[in-house]
Amino acid sequence: MLKRAAFPLLGLLLATLAGCASSRQSTGGTPAYVDGTWMGSTTRGASTMLVVLKQTGNNVTGTLSGAGATVDGPIEGTVDSNSIQLKQRTTFAQTPLLRASCEEISGDLGGTVVKLHRAIPYTVDGTWVGDTTKGAKMVVVLKQMGSNVTGTLSGAGTVDGPIEGTVQGKTIQLRERSGFRQTPVLNLSCEQISGPLHDGTAVTLRRIP
Repeated sequence: MLKRAAFPLLGLLLATLAGCASSRQSTGGTPAYVDGTWMGSTTRGASTMLVVLKQTGNNVTGTLSGAGATVDGPIEGTVDSNSIQLKQRTTFAQTPLLRASCEEISGDLGGTVVKLHRAIPYTVDGTWVGDTTKGAKMVVVLKQMGSNVTGTLSGAGTVDGPIEGTVQGKTIQLRERSGFRQTPVLNLSCEQISGPLHDGTAVTLRRIP
């Protein structure tokens, strides 16, 4: 076991809990969105560590730093709708299942709580898929720069094509790039865009990791 006064997050997990069973159960389903940069520590110490994750579906790869020479380096893992499990890419040591959401990765390690928060706010970059209450199946691809977004819409019929819009806090408003028609202000989280349209139809889009 590593002898340190202040254990950073994954250093503690990977060095001392390799192979341990977790009481949490994987639930499957659409994976939580964990792509990005995360910072955190454990309740045993004040050391801050940095985790950068790149997500493709249920799989993640990335890097760990700030956890010490024996565990810093490449990591990989899997994520489902409410949990994530990480391991060093060069060994078999892995964490138990940790709780995972768009905003936080955390878990209880026998009395030691570990917690990671996003170091950089999420953007709407990526592919969003969903439908309306009238049955339209839509795909929206967005790219964000500051508070502005551009992208494409397909599956919506006559309004398919290039779109643009603005993000303000937890809301987004989109419009045709070549016209004046635009959506009302829609609710935004890092995993979902939703709200009523002008004709009373409700739309729900979910991010595809």
